[in-house]
Amino acid sequence: MDAASYNTLIYGYCRKRKLEEDFKLMDEMVERGLKPDNYTCNILIRGLFDMNKVVEAIQFWGSCKRNGMIQDLYTYSVMIDGCCKAERAEEGNKLFDEIIGKNMQPNTVVYNHLIGAYCKSGRLSMASDLREDMRIKGISPNCATYTFLIKGMSIISRVEEAKLLLEEMKEEGLEPNVFTLHNLVECLLHEMHTKNILPNKITYTVMIGGYARDGNVTEASRLLNEMREKGIVPDSITYKEFICGYLKQRDISERSKHYGQSIKSSIHGRYSSSLHKHESGPKWLLRSRELKPVFVGAV
Repeated sequence: MDAASYNTLIYGYCRKRKLEEDFKLMDEMVERGLKPDNYTCNILIRGLFDMNKVVEAIQFWGSCKRNGMIQDLYTYSVMIDGCCKAERAEEGNKLFDEIIGKNMQPNTVVYNHLIGAYCKSGRLSMASDLREDMRIKGISPNCATYTFLIKGMSIISRVEEAKLLLEEMKEEGLEPNVFTLHNLVECLLHEMHTKNILPNKITYTVMIGGYARDGNVTEASRLLNEMREKGIVPDSITYKEFICGYLKQRDISERSKHYGQSIKSSIHGRYSSSLHKHESGPKWLLRSRELKPVFVGAV
């Protein structure tokens, strides 16, 4: 076997979380005169981090460096990502400083690792400083950059700043995804909570509609359940928003969408009371005896 074959096996074992086998394969490589390359080391470093073996990952990284491993940006990115996910952002920041000290240019992904970690821990000023550093160096942010920053603002209920970030994101030509909007919604809910304003039927319907239309039926279902648990009864509009998202996720044809409209109109009448008795999501659609013939025909 050549080095590429060994790397393929090592990658496979890493995905199965069989690190012991991985290191045996690496030893076998060395015994056969094959030198593990950066790709080999990166796989193993990520594998160690994925199994929460943070100390071992850092020690292995040191061993690789002593054995002549070329420290490229991708390896630094793997290390910084691992440290940040292990809530050791300070060590990630030291590695970031190493990159700068070696006249290497961090990319958006590297910045995002640290921005995400600082936002998660509530250190918004440090995250904002990194975003400003990106701006100065002409490094373009991506959707993840803004999603992290908006998440950070939501943690401390800074709604206006979150809205400004959303506007800035759009000015950069970036479209918010479901995670970005989810964090913005969280931010708004936190502000409502601090002002003792409870979400009502309209609030939940807007949120359910947003998630459903973006294809995130799981989150829409969760909100529908939460709504009921709080004693807020969904109405025909709420169900209409949910059904539209469900049909979109299932990628049903135009003809079936017309059936969806018939379901929507039926909710106003005799099916409405039946729907409230069933669970949210696909289950309540399938379990309703009245709706079942219509839904099956649509599919």
